[in-house]
Amino acid sequence: MRLVLIALWLTASTAHAATWLQVADIDKKGSLLLLDTASVDRGTDMRTASFKSVFTSDQSIKEGYHDVPPNVKSFRWESNQGQFDCTKRTVAVSQSILHGADDEVVGRLDVDSSALNFREVPISSLGWQLLQAVCAPSEAEAGVAKFKSIVNPDDYYPPGSQRRGEEGSPVVKACVGPSGALVREPEVTESSGFPDLDAAAVKAAKGNRYAPAIQDGAPMTESCIKYKIKFVKWPR
Repeated sequence: MRLVLIALWLTASTAHAATWLQVADIDKKGSLLLLDTASVDRGTDMRTASFKSVFTSDQSIKEGYHDVPPNVKSFRWESNQGQFDCTKRTVAVSQSILHGADDEVVGRLDVDSSALNFREVPISSLGWQLLQAVCAPSEAEAGVAKFKSIVNPDDYYPPGSQRRGEEGSPVVKACVGPSGALVREPEVTESSGFPDLDAAAVKAAKGNRYAPAIQDGAPMTESCIKYKIKFVKWPR
């Protein structure tokens, strides 16, 4: 039995190394609001992200936090886990951990997913600036079309290529208009080395259905996506 796979031409490392982006100044004393851009899950419009508020002076610990050491009443910086609804433009904090000046944990607050309180944030507020940063497309995502449905490339694997034992993974580029329809013939940007497989990849790309990239709330005039179509002949 043979199996032909199609895969996006983008890979992501499973390792996580925090990459902190300064989102805003909290006050005029140098306190900062920072977003860990590497933590943002950009797979859907409901996103999770880690962020922190770093202060230049001690801040009072409010009621509701637990694991607060005896006689400790202040913290220096706060790490948070947030849920961001990019469609409704609302934010909920699911975890907050308070740290002292020496980075020791001096309090924490955890909210069950069923009890999350999503709130709208005023435009230009710190929460709004954080939401904008979380919901902004990554550099890799900006202007990239999406799949609506994908054909089975197995149906396009040329019989002659199979008989000759030709295997390969051509990369194709498909560009669509606002409706998701192709604006031109898909092109092979990286050849498999076999003309028949390259031609088959173009046919498969024409059979796929796409959705345009969205910019400023509207479909882009033209957006493209590159992906790999893998033709592999498996033993029967």
